[in-house]
Amino acid sequence: MAPVFEVLERPNDWDRKIQETAQSSELGKLGQFRRDFWAHVSNRHPGEAPDGFAGSNVRHRPEGADRYISMFIAQGGVGLFFPAERGESHEERDVAVAAIVQWLRQKTKDSAILDNGQLFYKIDSNDRNNWDCMADWLYDQRQLYERALSEVGQT
Repeated sequence: MAPVFEVLERPNDWDRKIQETAQSSELGKLGQFRRDFWAHVSNRHPGEAPDGFAGSNVRHRPEGADRYISMFIAQGGVGLFFPAERGESHEERDVAVAAIVQWLRQKTKDSAILDNGQLFYKIDSNDRNNWDCMADWLYDQRQLYERALSEVGQT
């Protein structure tokens, strides 16, 4: 036997707006900057970042993939990489993605891709005039990384 609970009252739009306002006022300058950037990315490429997200990294796990792709914004640019999975050391991750990284290096002819798959686009991330270019670069690179995961296979 288990108790049956019925919802008697749900938050209305007014309650939600108050919560959103409280959350946004709790963000510092950096958090608000990140939230604005990821909102811009999502406006340009819908679904690329969760609504209201204010973190530095957005993770995507392509359908059927065993590994995440992490996009990030940093001082002086944006980038992406394969984060270590839960319980996996960074060394184990590097071994697991070695074939994928090699595929990426060959396809992009870019030796700047690190062993964890990190690729960094150096650009003034504080200049909002660069955000379209940054959003497009992240989107294009994520598509390439997804293709690498698909073609090389999972490890």
